[in-house]
Amino acid sequence: MNDILNNSKGELMDRIRENYLSVALGLLVFLVAITLIFRSAGEITNKSAENESDDAQSEALYTVKKGDSVSSIARDQLGSMDYTDEIVTLNKLKSPDAIEVGQELILPGKADAEPVVTGTEEKGEVVEAEPEKAMTGKVTITGATYTVVKGDYLVDIARRAYGDESMYRKIMTANGIRNANWIEAGMVLKLPR
Repeated sequence: MNDILNNSKGELMDRIRENYLSVALGLLVFLVAITLIFRSAGEITNKSAENESDDAQSEALYTVKKGDSVSSIARDQLGSMDYTDEIVTLNKLKSPDAIEVGQELILPGKADAEPVVTGTEEKGEVVEAEPEKAMTGKVTITGATYTVVKGDYLVDIARRAYGDESMYRKIMTANGIRNANWIEAGMVLKLPR
């Protein structure tokens, strides 16, 4: 009787091991299948997105609007100010500040047309940035007033006007500004000297 019981236990244990092994192999096959499905779906999605972006890139030019800067165009149109230098190079601009309202700019990947290259206009004169200032994308502010453009911050204006970011408080006081983050494009700021 003990032999029969031991044989039964042995057979039962063998079947349980086989079942566990079958379940484990089944789960493994299932996971591999799911992984392959998601990978292929991801490749299809990526290819569709690449095709859409290629179509969009080959068509678009950007027309400069009042208050635009090359860096704000890069940020707003391409999602990152990292594209500023590429826009300058692609459009053969002498500096990032050498753009005018109405000018058409080619954005990276949009090399279908030749750009119109001009400087910025201040009081009827075309002004171009000095080469060392072109690297930062901003021109030093030397006047007693400054008109805020989209993408400006008081700290940046203070750095450009005084060479010291902490001087933004001086600009706030001179203009009755209570919140350093509350300036708008078109505001004319007094820059006490």
